[in-house]
Amino acid sequence: MGAPVRRISRCAPCRGRVSVTLLGAAAGLFAAVFFVLIFLPWRPVGELPPVAVQPVHRVDPRLDRCAACHRRVTPGIVEQWAESTHARRGVTCRDCHQVAEASPYAQAHVGTHISTTVTPRVCGQCHARVTEEFSQSRHSLPAWASLTGTRDFARDPRLMALWSETSHPPPDPGLVLSSRIALHDLEGPGVTPLACESCHEIGRPNLDGSAGSCSKCHLRHRFNLEQVRRPETCTLCHAGPDQPQAEIFAQSPHGVIYATQEHLYHFSQVTGRLGVDDFPAPTCQICHLSGFGGQQTTHDVGERLSWYLQMPIARHRPEHEAGRAAMREVCRQCHSTDFIGRQFDAADQVVAWTNARIEEANAILAGLIRERIIPPGDFSDPLHHLAFNLWHYGGRAARFGAFMQGPAFTQWSGLYPLMRDLDNLRRGASEARRRAEQVSAEAAAGG
Repeated sequence: MGAPVRRISRCAPCRGRVSVTLLGAAAGLFAAVFFVLIFLPWRPVGELPPVAVQPVHRVDPRLDRCAACHRRVTPGIVEQWAESTHARRGVTCRDCHQVAEASPYAQAHVGTHISTTVTPRVCGQCHARVTEEFSQSRHSLPAWASLTGTRDFARDPRLMALWSETSHPPPDPGLVLSSRIALHDLEGPGVTPLACESCHEIGRPNLDGSAGSCSKCHLRHRFNLEQVRRPETCTLCHAGPDQPQAEIFAQSPHGVIYATQEHLYHFSQVTGRLGVDDFPAPTCQICHLSGFGGQQTTHDVGERLSWYLQMPIARHRPEHEAGRAAMREVCRQCHSTDFIGRQFDAADQVVAWTNARIEEANAILAGLIRERIIPPGDFSDPLHHLAFNLWHYGGRAARFGAFMQGPAFTQWSGLYPLMRDLDNLRRGASEARRRAEQVSAEAAAGG
């Protein structure tokens, strides 16, 4: 810039032309400012003219007739759908909700028939493998049957065929298994829809012969991959005294890493590397569903498990050896073979310990019923409640804590309460027998 300035300074004609040019530019700028101040509407300081904001929708809702109307009626749903993979791939509202007039879920709506209930049969039109895996899992009919038995679908051959294909445990001969169903019936339909049914409906029997509800995990209508892969999604049901997996995970080393390094987790990755780039430590989905350690993704949440830990007496699953081997492969992405073996062996010992004491409790209860000291109906005597607590809370917490590295839950929510309840059951049985003998003696003396 220095040389041109020196040339201009030595040339008088040029200096004149530069001066005229600068004066013209200044006059033009003054005129523009004067026009703005005089002729444009005046606004107070801080008030800006409206700016046209581009919508965030990746797909224009006007391309779908349903969305065009529901943009006014239920804008939140349309917003969620418009940001979804479904919308980007051209899946419209009708593809999921429109049904034939003969459908058991059909509702007449604006010249067609729709269903607000989207069953796995509908999802399976595009997601066939995923739906089949889900239908065979504990999340399917077994989840509902553990609440009401098979009575809600025993008359539907399609559902009974589906039931026979699921990886459900055999009927438990123990006296306390039926108590889950009895508790549901005692509480009644006025409260159970917002209580136990709210979680167990993930396996509800559907009128079209399918079972379950995909949207219990894949929350509508965005169906976001990150949402369904975060551990918080599982806490919708797997939390509380009878299923404390959420609390155990939060206490475990895996949960601590997640809580302190959440920003390092890449939940939108279709696949990734465990313990390296994408996931510093496993979450619920990584252990049970995702494709790591040479495993394929699966929607059968029990595929990599070896025990039915939720049962009164824990039993091996039919394919327990394959399940254990698959889970060990996931663990091997971060841990040594020796460490994994020690952890599983120790957890198996906790299962054996809890089984032995719950079997003793069952025998005590069976003896009291056989001797007609207490009635056989579930929850018909305080000792029934005590036996239920013993396995449904103490036994489960001990087992889940052992396999998920939650020592406080294994001990103080599991083993100790189980021992306490078993001791109270022993004392209660002795007292019940003493009272029965006293009544019998008094009756004999009076007779």
